[in-house]
Amino acid sequence: MKKKVIISTSREPSPRTRSFVKDISNLAYWLIKINRGKMTFHELVEEAILADSNTLAVVGEMRGNPSIIRVYDLTDVARTEKLLHTYSIILKGVALSRETGNHGVEPQEVNEIIIEPSQGHDEESKALVLALHQMLNTGVEPPREGKYIKVNINTAFKLVKFKLFPTGLNVGPVIKYFKVKTPKKLIELGEAAEDSQI
Repeated sequence: MKKKVIISTSREPSPRTRSFVKDISNLAYWLIKINRGKMTFHELVEEAILADSNTLAVVGEMRGNPSIIRVYDLTDVARTEKLLHTYSIILKGVALSRETGNHGVEPQEVNEIIIEPSQGHDEESKALVLALHQMLNTGVEPPREGKYIKVNINTAFKLVKFKLFPTGLNVGPVIKYFKVKTPKKLIELGEAAEDSQI
């Protein structure tokens, strides 16, 4: 079994942001959506730790639309009470699976997610690959049998798409990103909101 990744939202998310998180979590069984509700960031981190996850991804929004994905490394939280803010993917827009007509996935049937080599080799492209690797807990190569998802990154148009193999069907949301930041910032578990961070 693969290590779980916890995916959630900032507080009081819009229906569109909730749908985007649902689209991402529906890609594979190890991507676990947690409804934020009234949870503080501290409580959300604790929920992720209880779920035995090393990664937390939080989707923030602007004017009701997903605008940023903050990725956190929880590996040392239990020992140091600090988590590492590793990446921020700044979004330009998303198309939900219901808007694109992309097919649904049975998450339990997906054995792996892999990332296709991107067309660009600049620092931002490398950062995006690493951010998606952490956020989706991707593997290195397709499994010998069963279904898997391939992440296609188009650096020219700054698009991220998902395809289910062996069928080749488009699945999940389409993500248009603006830039990727690598804060590498240690955060005290007791600090208040994640929304103030880049």
